[in-house]
Amino acid sequence: MKKLVATVGAAALMAGLSVAPAHAHNWYVEGSLGLTTQSKLDWGGSSYKMDNGWDGAVSVGTGLGPDWDLAAQFSYDRMTYSCCSPNNTHEYRLMANLTRNFNVGGFTPYVGAGLGFADVTYHNTSYNRSDTVGAYQIIAGLRAPIAPNWSVFGEYRYQNTFSDPKSKGLDWQDHSNNFALGVRWVM
Repeated sequence: MKKLVATVGAAALMAGLSVAPAHAHNWYVEGSLGLTTQSKLDWGGSSYKMDNGWDGAVSVGTGLGPDWDLAAQFSYDRMTYSCCSPNNTHEYRLMANLTRNFNVGGFTPYVGAGLGFADVTYHNTSYNRSDTVGAYQIIAGLRAPIAPNWSVFGEYRYQNTFSDPKSKGLDWQDHSNNFALGVRWVM
């Protein structure tokens, strides 16, 4: 049921992005790179410490009036288990994000959330396990203009899945705190 809710929510948000009239919105493209962190994750019924990893994201979006943005986002992140390098968990995410903007003296703080899917892989030196599960994220950030049509931003994303990824009798967690810096270009 959770996967169905995530699927319907993501489809509805992405459909809204594709049918919005272009003349009423400012389209944008943005990209970011950052740090992915989580102190520990469960794998196979045990909890293991994690090393910090990295993440990257690319988004295409549109403004919905002066205060809201709707975007499709593709991201990748990776973290390594401290005990057993090169064992790692990494994922590709496709998310539909809705954010609320607040104009404060030229800066734009924003908050939002996203729904979509995560293709999560657990990599061991001798095998890989992967699963695609419904996913969500909570977003908070601050954007600042640097030139006409250009801005930079700092962003926090808490990412999680609706259910633990499972493959061949093994399940593992995949959630993270992501801190990123990025740039936005408004077309």
